[in-house]
Amino acid sequence: TRIIHQAWPAALVLGLAALLLYSINIERAPHHDELYHILAAKGLLETGEPAIGEAGRYWRGYPLTWLVAQSLALFGPDLAAARLPPVLFMAGLVSLLFLFIRRETGSNPAAWIGAGLFAISPFAIELAQFVRFYSLQCLLFLAAAWLTYALPGRSFQPWRQLTISGAALLLLAFAAYLQPTTLLGVAGLGLWLVGALLLPWLLDDAVPRSRKSRMLLALAVAGLLALGLAWASGLLADLWRDYRSTSLFNRPQANQFWFYHAWHSLLYPTLWTLSGPLAILALIRWPRLAGFLIVVFATGFLLNSFAASKNMRYIAYAQPFLFALWGLGLAVLLAATGSLLGQARS
Repeated sequence: TRIIHQAWPAALVLGLAALLLYSINIERAPHHDELYHILAAKGLLETGEPAIGEAGRYWRGYPLTWLVAQSLALFGPDLAAARLPPVLFMAGLVSLLFLFIRRETGSNPAAWIGAGLFAISPFAIELAQFVRFYSLQCLLFLAAAWLTYALPGRSFQPWRQLTISGAALLLLAFAAYLQPTTLLGVAGLGLWLVGALLLPWLLDDAVPRSRKSRMLLALAVAGLLALGLAWASGLLADLWRDYRSTSLFNRPQANQFWFYHAWHSLLYPTLWTLSGPLAILALIRWPRLAGFLIVVFATGFLLNSFAASKNMRYIAYAQPFLFALWGLGLAVLLAATGSLLGQARS
């Protein structure tokens, strides 16, 4: 709490700077996908329903459509007003990312570098000015991820764990309602949470080996039973079909598992190439947080890479974790460089 109290002014400054950056050229020509919400928002103001002329009603991402409608009603029927909600969500995400890194590392450089690099990245700028649900999805997912990270406390406190779990699940449910790719991010959170809860217990010498063996066997049996039920009910087939199906326009990329690697190499050639060494530095200095960031990003990255539908926007929820990891690694590198320079001068 004390760290958050100290960090919020810097987080606010960074968020306001991001807000100003995202407001540049905010009235550029719209992408055709933005029109779904813009036209539906105008229809909502005129008819009370998200109607797009005679084409019908557009209910997907309705909360965003409603917010866009309120912005249009307040500030006028132009693109700047329509784009204001995603701009605010992305600026809020930048501030939240700063607070998350600062709170969990205690390092100002790590927070400034991680959140600052994310704020000025082409990816964040594009989504901030994109009237679609991705910026809100990212904000909700990061908030839920922070709660998940805080879940394994030093002692078991039922009400604390229950409250945190409930809040995280509500945020994730809202994010998944906006964009189903959130579920791929949930897989990463679940994988880390199982490891965070199970590994300390398995490594505890005070726990008899026989008890550990029984627990692992019980978990394996439960997993196989769940898999068998999913297979028998057809749920597994439905999930696989959704995972490997895509729209006609996206079919050329369906089997390009290197799609996201290629785009990261193009957009962030230096940092993407150095991700391995930076991750190692981060793990040495902040093993728990760095492990969390690696698991969530890597799981989302791999699952999205082998999914049929591909677009940089589909991996939006995982991007803040990559920049946070870079921030941690670069902060360690910066501190080591400063120490070496200080020794050389003396």
